[in-house]
Amino acid sequence: MESSKYNSNNVNNHCQVSKEKKYVEVALKLPTNNGIFTYELLDNIPEPFGFRVMVPFKNKLMLGVIINKLPNDYQPNFKIREIHKVIDKFASITKEQKELIEFSSQYYCNPLGISYHKAIIKNLTASKLKNKTFSIQEQQYLLSLAQQELVDKIWQNPKKAFLLQGVTGSGKTLVYLEIAKRVLATNHSVLFLVPEIALTKGLINRVESYLGLKACVIHSNISSAKIRDEYLSLINKEQRILIGVRSAIFAPVPNLGLIVVDEEHDQSFKQEESPRYNAKDLALWRAKNENALVILSSATPSLESIYNVSKNKLLHLKLDKRHNKDNVLPDIEIVDLKLEKKDISLATDQQKMCIISHKLLENITEALSKNEQVLLFLNQRGYAKFGVCNFCGFAVTCINCSVTLTYYEKRQLLCCHYCDYSQKVSLICRNCQNEEIVFLGLGTERVQKHVQKLFPQFCIERLDRDVVTTDKQLNSILSSMHNKKINILIGTQMVAKGHDFSNLSLVGVICADTGLYMADFRAAEKTLQTLIQVAGRCGRADTKGKVIIQTFNPKNKILDYIKNHDVDGFIEYEIYQRQLSNFPPFSKSCILRCEHHNKEIALHIMEQIKPLIKNYLSNIEFLGPNACSIEKINHRFRYQCFLMTNSVNLMNKILHKLNKNEFLQDLINKHKAKFIIDRDPYNL
Repeated sequence: MESSKYNSNNVNNHCQVSKEKKYVEVALKLPTNNGIFTYELLDNIPEPFGFRVMVPFKNKLMLGVIINKLPNDYQPNFKIREIHKVIDKFASITKEQKELIEFSSQYYCNPLGISYHKAIIKNLTASKLKNKTFSIQEQQYLLSLAQQELVDKIWQNPKKAFLLQGVTGSGKTLVYLEIAKRVLATNHSVLFLVPEIALTKGLINRVESYLGLKACVIHSNISSAKIRDEYLSLINKEQRILIGVRSAIFAPVPNLGLIVVDEEHDQSFKQEESPRYNAKDLALWRAKNENALVILSSATPSLESIYNVSKNKLLHLKLDKRHNKDNVLPDIEIVDLKLEKKDISLATDQQKMCIISHKLLENITEALSKNEQVLLFLNQRGYAKFGVCNFCGFAVTCINCSVTLTYYEKRQLLCCHYCDYSQKVSLICRNCQNEEIVFLGLGTERVQKHVQKLFPQFCIERLDRDVVTTDKQLNSILSSMHNKKINILIGTQMVAKGHDFSNLSLVGVICADTGLYMADFRAAEKTLQTLIQVAGRCGRADTKGKVIIQTFNPKNKILDYIKNHDVDGFIEYEIYQRQLSNFPPFSKSCILRCEHHNKEIALHIMEQIKPLIKNYLSNIEFLGPNACSIEKINHRFRYQCFLMTNSVNLMNKILHKLNKNEFLQDLINKHKAKFIIDRDPYNL
């Protein structure tokens, strides 16, 4: 870290060091004491809030940020250490960020220090921006009458929050880009949130070409130096457009005028590790707090957003037709895999498993004969889902987690997707010692191998987290797809949303059943959203679209809604089902979870929860404690309770009581257990 003019050791510092002792609160990235610790500030900084500092903690130096100056008459009754060094020449946290961070910390029960570090910029003053171009050639786009009507409604409506629902390919992006152009014309800034890194490249191009301005970009594949430069350009008001994934909600965006949450239904906006938060919900809060517009956009809106429409918290806007030549959605056909598997000619290897049905094979052949592209979707990585012994039935499981290992044929590895453990493939069962291990289930690697055998003369590529680990790899595959160099693309949910491939005429869903039977009240909603989104990738330009969905349960009611593109019908049905059970969005929910290397200790700690909140039990639904669906991850046993209540205030009281309960906290600390509060959980 470079020295600052505020450094007390800097002889050139023109500021005078005060003789009176000044004390400040510093946020550290620690869970203990809410992450807030008191230090003495020697430098004479009148308003020190937001300055990053290096402070001694135990026997090391830690990065922190000053969040409060204590009163001049503050008299500590314990020894206070001095701040080692002030890093910054100006505050790196804005007032608006402070308000958002503190709300997020309070609502989601995250340690305040850890929450502040979500917004801290590393190496803020380590370099200067050089020769950066901030404007580019603006392209002209013609809005349809329907799009223009929605733009006018948003711009003229006193309500600030909108749900923009439109079928895939209806031109929702042009609607919010036109609003962004108007917002920028008033000298305000715009924040675009996307759920996946894979979506940023396409959106960046559209945003910059439509608005004629360079955009800042923030996501996990960008270096800290690049993020630093992007933040500096925002803080200095040199740029006014930011595109990022969920963490960008905490970014410094001065004079914010608009937040767009693209694919607002997507579960990626919910952070599952500490600090836990939902970027979509924080976008609504931040927009209201900073008097900005907010647009949630999706072809398959979340039930929470639909519920907020009914509560008049969002204004619902719709685009019902595609913005293409014939305004038509792709035809969707359902194929029964139970019938297909009886045909031995369709079987693959010794399992006699049907991967590509007759109907899908015919349609792939036809599309390729017309030089059109094909997308095959399966939300499961690897070659096979698990290995099992044909002799004793023993499943090949992870040594650290209570899950089966995924088989990768090309690398000859068995891998855990939870703890990253891997081992070499062996056909010898470690339970009975017989050489009887077979690998069952499907993954994208297996689908690719099978399709290559069927169509050896064509270019077949895969897009999933195993083949794409860098921005360069991702952009290479997407560019090849856009340039029509790839004939068949096989992928997981990374290919399901946001992409606009003009020559894609056919989508094949290898197995629609993988998500339908999860032990999750959102299983139907998640499945419909995923399949509608992936179906929407084809037929977006002049090419007619066709979708083949393979399933073992063609009579499932959800598939009828998907086949008919009836998102509104599904929403009406699912809202009714949720209301009957009082599941979210009709109630607020929370998961309380304990993780420990000892199973009995994890369960014992969770058994203390119910007695501590006995006075509230008549007004809440309390389930548990039970083992999590995956009982052990990375050597830690996991037990949880599930809470639901119709009262936000009551949930606040319960969580505050548990967070501050000395008996519970002492028990957790004594056993060095991990205790998690997951408010508004997305995954059960």
